[in-house]
Amino acid sequence: MRKFLLLGAGLLLVLVMVGCGAGNSPSSLQDPAAMSNAGPDGAVAPAVALDGKFFAQWVSVVGKVNGVETALTSVFGWGGKNYDYMVVKFRSDGTVTETDYLNGVVDRTQAGLWTASGGAGTLKWGADPVVPFTYAFSGQTVVVSFTQGGEVRQCTFAKFVTISDHNPNMVRVWKLTGLAIDGVNAPPRTMYKDGATAFALQMRASGVARTTLLNHHGVILADAETNNWASGVGIFARGSGAGQRGLYLVQGSTMTLWVRDQGQTRKLIFKPYGAIGEHNASVVGTWKFAGVKRDGVAFSAASYFNWEPNTTHDTVEFLPDGSMIDTQLTATNAISYQSLNGWYTSGSTLHMLTDNPSAPDLAMAITYTATGVKLTETHEGHTYVLTFNKVV
Repeated sequence: MRKFLLLGAGLLLVLVMVGCGAGNSPSSLQDPAAMSNAGPDGAVAPAVALDGKFFAQWVSVVGKVNGVETALTSVFGWGGKNYDYMVVKFRSDGTVTETDYLNGVVDRTQAGLWTASGGAGTLKWGADPVVPFTYAFSGQTVVVSFTQGGEVRQCTFAKFVTISDHNPNMVRVWKLTGLAIDGVNAPPRTMYKDGATAFALQMRASGVARTTLLNHHGVILADAETNNWASGVGIFARGSGAGQRGLYLVQGSTMTLWVRDQGQTRKLIFKPYGAIGEHNASVVGTWKFAGVKRDGVAFSAASYFNWEPNTTHDTVEFLPDGSMIDTQLTATNAISYQSLNGWYTSGSTLHMLTDNPSAPDLAMAITYTATGVKLTETHEGHTYVLTFNKVV
C-alpha cells in the first residue's frame, strides 16, 4: 500500500534577517570614510526638535534604488562589504550610533548627530557634511530615503523591540513559490539542495516554527529545523537577536517575508500548502493509529502503510488549513519517517493527497466512535478499516 504523507520547510525562519550600512562618498548616509572615533558622549546634540518615534534601535532589511529593490551595498556602499545587517540607535539627546555586523560580529561602529521632524531630517557622521533625508513610519518599520548621484536611495528598517504576537494570518503551513535575492528573481529551487523538491514553512500559533525540505511529500529529516517566531506590526522575528528581525506582508493567500541572510536580502513568497476545500472541524487534531483490518480480519500495519524499518506506531495530525502531518515512530519515539500532505472533506468522506501519482487523492469514508474515528476504503478488491484514537 501507499503511505500517508506530511509536512515540513527549511527556511530561513532559517532565514536570518536584516541589514544596512555605509556609502561610497561623503554625501552618503554611511560612508566608510566617515568613521569617527568620537562616541555619543563626545557629540554635541543640536537644539532642534526630534521625532520621538525614532527613539529606538533600528535594523536594516530592504534596500531600494529609484524604487527598485536591490542589494543594500548599492544603497549604502559599505566599502564593498556585504554586512549581515546594520543597527542604528537614535537617542533623545540628538546623538546616533551605527553598528555594522559582519559574519555575526561587530565590524565597525560610528557616532554622529541627527535631527528629524515632520518627515524630514539630517544625519552628520564625524567631519562629513550634513546629509538630508526623508522618512515615513509604518507600524514598526521606517523607510529612510536620501539622494545621491542623482538616485533616490531607500532603506526599510525594522524596529528592534521585543515582540510576542503571533499573527493568526501567518499561522498555517506555507510552501515557497517565489524568491528574489537582492531584488533579482531566482527560482525557489535555489533554496533547495540536491534531492529536495519543495520547501515548506510551518508556523504554529504557539510561536513554534518548523522549516523543512521535502522530497515530494516526504520530509528530509536531516534538514528540518525548529525555531521560535513572533510578529509585530509589519515585522517578525526568529529569536531575540537584532539580526533576526525581518519584514512580512500577508495579502490574501500570499505571505511575503524579507530577511537578511549571508549578506543578502531575500524576498520569500509563500502560498498555502494545504488542500483547498471543506475542512470538517471534527477531523482537526492529532490522531494515533490503533489498528487496521482487511475484510474484517486484523492486518499488518507495516504492510498497509509501508512503514520504514523499526517503526512501531504512527500518528497523523490534521491542521485546520488543510495540511496533514503523518509521523512514523520507533519504540523509543524516534521519528523514522514523516510526510506532509493535504486533506479535505466532502460530507462523510475524507480526502487525503498522497505521493502515489496513480491515486493522488485517497478517499476514505469516515465514521466517528466514542474515542476516535474509523476510516474505510476499498482497494484492489479488499475493504480496509483503519481505527485512530484522538490524542488529547
